[in-house]
Amino acid sequence: HRDLKPANVMVSEDGQVKILDFGLARSAGIGGVGVDTEAPTDLKTQEGVVAGTVHYMSPEQAEGKPVDHRSDIFSLGTILYEMTTGRRPFQGDTSMSTIGAILKDEPSSVPEINPALPRHAGRIIRRCLAKDPDRRYQTALDLRNELEELRAEIDSGMHTVDSLGATPRRSWDIWRWIFLGVGAILAVAAPLAIGHW
Repeated sequence: HRDLKPANVMVSEDGQVKILDFGLARSAGIGGVGVDTEAPTDLKTQEGVVAGTVHYMSPEQAEGKPVDHRSDIFSLGTILYEMTTGRRPFQGDTSMSTIGAILKDEPSSVPEINPALPRHAGRIIRRCLAKDPDRRYQTALDLRNELEELRAEIDSGMHTVDSLGATPRRSWDIWRWIFLGVGAILAVAAPLAIGHW
């Protein structure tokens, strides 16, 4: 997709999560090599050109390097971070300083900012935000499986919030639904939409 961000994720009236704006999307060609798509914006990109929304770019995208689906996993991690903490993981006063933060800085720990989340949720998001694509989840399916496992552990009572940051269970229920919504995006909307392209 190459431009995953909150503005491109919508929920329809019937509760379906949809990913929009495939203006920068590339289809996976033979052997996983990107092929430019005929997009409504008619925008074509090439190696060495930075395209996308700065705050949600992966490091490789910010440097104008070739990207694959793992770049979208980084962008999704950025969205998850923002959803669970109320702030973006990488910030700067300008686009260039934000890119510098994406390339060099490590974001604050999610459970440190939001103690209502179990540490495992923070670990999932941290792995999405790994600078090295090889250290991220290698497929959206792997990430979905982790989120479903976290949900099962929460439902079974295996995960409890640290006593220092204890909050009512109702608060965590809200975050659980957020993770379920993202899991739905990964499992259904993204593969179908990209497959369509």
